[in-house]
Amino acid sequence: MCLVNNLLVDVGNTLIKTALSDEKGITDYRNWQNIKDLTDYAYSEKVKCVFISSVTDRHQEISSSLKEIASVKFLSKETPLPIKVHYMTKDTLGLDRIAAIMGAYELFPAENNLVIDIGTCITYDFLDKSGNYFGGAISPGIGIRLRALHDYTSKLPRIEISNHKNWPDVTGDSSVNSILSGVINGILFEIEGFISTYSGQYELINTIITGGDSYRFESTIKALIFVAPKLILIGLNRILKENEED
Repeated sequence: MCLVNNLLVDVGNTLIKTALSDEKGITDYRNWQNIKDLTDYAYSEKVKCVFISSVTDRHQEISSSLKEIASVKFLSKETPLPIKVHYMTKDTLGLDRIAAIMGAYELFPAENNLVIDIGTCITYDFLDKSGNYFGGAISPGIGIRLRALHDYTSKLPRIEISNHKNWPDVTGDSSVNSILSGVINGILFEIEGFISTYSGQYELINTIITGGDSYRFESTIKALIFVAPKLILIGLNRILKENEED
């Protein structure tokens, strides 16, 4: 791994998110859709090392584009970590979940952490204060829930959440508003239920919210939370530092 001029890359289901890092920290968070633009940016920044976490197959295309200008490394199930992973099916454990937990480990070391990543899926992951990662839960995100209600019924309309900015009332006064209430308020109640359950089991626990749709919920969740939209990139940087070559 490299000590300077690193490019951290989080390949999600929707966007490619990046940050630059060196021995001083992380800078210049960006989002990308076009790989050529990302490659041109890496070249202009004289990137020496690229560290990628991906939940899609696009990482191969990104690697092919970047390997001519930098050393490319991937987060994998075999990457050494400073935490103990007790997940039973490690081969199916999402790398984004590992990176997010490592972001929490970086921000709040030796503390109990619940990470809630609100994106295409919603994931709940728990790391205890001794550095034990046990897993958590996975549920559908906003888009999946809205599509499912349309696709698996004969009459419910297809709704695009981007067309609806206001928080829905609990009591929807139309089919559209009832769907929005069920999906958005349902997710809110789900999140608060997980937070309440973990808080009941652990006296002191940090709840960290991240993910592309986290901004929709951060001001409505009643519990004390920490908002860290770049948590996965923070975690990638911590993993990178743990595996630096002498």
